[in-house]
Amino acid sequence: MTSQCAHAQGTRTFSLTHLALQPGERIVGFRVDIRAGAFESVAPMPVGWSIDIDNDASWQTSVEGGIEVGSAALGLPQLAKLRFLIKKNEFGGMKFSVAGTVTVTKDFEHEREIGRASCRERV
Repeated sequence: MTSQCAHAQGTRTFSLTHLALQPGERIVGFRVDIRAGAFESVAPMPVGWSIDIDNDASWQTSVEGGIEVGSAALGLPQLAKLRFLIKKNEFGGMKFSVAGTVTVTKDFEHEREIGRASCRERV
């Protein structure tokens, strides 16, 4: 899995893309972790999903989402539209980084997690 990370005017946009799904797999969950940053928005919000954003004051934050019903499972095109707008705040020795995982299933009984996508600020 790879990710796309771009920035404009002090913000970063992160998306989960280029997943290696097996035939018949659907996306049923995700998690994105940030160091030295906070979430400003997640959009578009998938219908039938529960999304929990933890914008901790430590600037080590996360967002986690999962389906409420099987029919809300996403395909690759829908997941590619999901964008995380992130505010960067490096301080002390803490450097900005973003990492994410995606959970998929074929039968809604057995799940697998697709490796971590990451995006780090380049100097």
